[in-house]
Amino acid sequence: MQFVYGQWAPDAGETAPGAVMVADGVSPLVEGYGPAPGLVAAASAASLPSAPRGVISMFQRNGTNVVFAFTDTSCYQLNASFGWDLVQAGFALTADDDWSLAQYGNYLLATNTTQGMMRYDIELGGAFVAIPEAGAPRDIFVCANYVVACDCEDDAGNRDNRLIRTSVLGNPNDFTGAGSDYQQVEDGGRLVGGIDLKNNAALIFQDNALRLMQFGGNATGAFSLLKISDGRGSVGRRSIAGLDGIAYWLSTDGFNSYTGNGIQHIGSGRIDDWFNGQVAVADMPRVRAAMDPLSKAVMWLYPALSNPSATVYQNAIRYSWEFDKWSTRQGAITYLTQIATPGITLDAMGTDYGVLDDIDILLDSRFFQGGQPVFAALDENYKYATFTGSSIEGEIRTATSNSGETGLISWITPINDCATSTLALGVKDRLDETITWKPAMPKVNGGRVPLRGRGMNVAFTEYFLAGAQWTFARGLDHLRAQTNGGPK
Repeated sequence: MQFVYGQWAPDAGETAPGAVMVADGVSPLVEGYGPAPGLVAAASAASLPSAPRGVISMFQRNGTNVVFAFTDTSCYQLNASFGWDLVQAGFALTADDDWSLAQYGNYLLATNTTQGMMRYDIELGGAFVAIPEAGAPRDIFVCANYVVACDCEDDAGNRDNRLIRTSVLGNPNDFTGAGSDYQQVEDGGRLVGGIDLKNNAALIFQDNALRLMQFGGNATGAFSLLKISDGRGSVGRRSIAGLDGIAYWLSTDGFNSYTGNGIQHIGSGRIDDWFNGQVAVADMPRVRAAMDPLSKAVMWLYPALSNPSATVYQNAIRYSWEFDKWSTRQGAITYLTQIATPGITLDAMGTDYGVLDDIDILLDSRFFQGGQPVFAALDENYKYATFTGSSIEGEIRTATSNSGETGLISWITPINDCATSTLALGVKDRLDETITWKPAMPKVNGGRVPLRGRGMNVAFTEYFLAGAQWTFARGLDHLRAQTNGGPK
């Protein structure tokens, strides 16, 4: 009998054929799973002075990548040694909010409902300049060469969380001139935020509705709004991420994506119910999303019931849109972002990363090539780090197989290329019983694992050590001798 490592789908139930009940610390493949890379910081990396409340990666005109991080009161720029240089201090951030950040040409745009909207020239430097006409929006994004601002003050200075403003076409500094727009949404609850979908379209999120924003061809303003979902919105701006015309987000009923073909419930029947049991309802707005374009995946950090910190997250869930599969990972992370690193010489490698033998990044990694976008984060010490390290600890647990009669398990062959993986057998006679797990055992000659146990229902858990060398794990092949006796 074979156990194939199919999709992780705890909502499908313990006995779902082909599903796995745990896929932690691994990355989905077209067949089975592979290792997930560790998060590693340079030896020279310095801590951001306080907790990050906004991070953005931007490109200058010469193609150089620059990274800015915001705290409650200050803005910093990442330097070549992965330390933080102060750009400007003296800001005020709205309690419980993040900064909303966007790039528009040479400008870094930053806003919150206390400080208001500002711009900073990343080419020339200098100081931030206020843009009061924007109405101190809570969220901003760029679409069709307009700056779109959500949850703004009206012309009288009163906050209206259903008000959308847009800048003049091609001018992020002007929200009152010809071509700017000013519209309210009268139902669906407060505006949560928005995201560019390309082709002059954007998706606007509310508490209980989704609207498609379309620029051009509208006689009464810069844009039109079309409601595409009623009764379903987003739990919070942090949960929204998108890339290349596709948006991903968390709503109160689960994880979703949107393309030109409509809304897809990507977590339904697989992980939505499981996730709802991991996070308190009050903590849902703290769930934080980011895109990993290289791995074709989106990751959400979440404050688990067991560790509900909103600063240092210990848990993440990851969706691979390439393979339509989910997985999880553990490890301390405060913020997710991206960076395109400069090329690193051997001399600089020694200075920034320490002794060559101690560097926990593969030497052929995109990280050292320069100019390559890599998925990155701020770790628990607020240091800039990248997902380019050796493999983290992994675990895959199969569904429970019911045979109808007691059988003796003897030899099991893991279908993987990891020399150091271990395998544990779980047995029980009735499905309503708690499964009993035998000690995990290593491989012996022929790549087989000697396990012994008896039960009408069996399951397996495979473990991969942190730092182990492997590329795939597709399942298990085991021999089972039918018997009425033998050890349990």
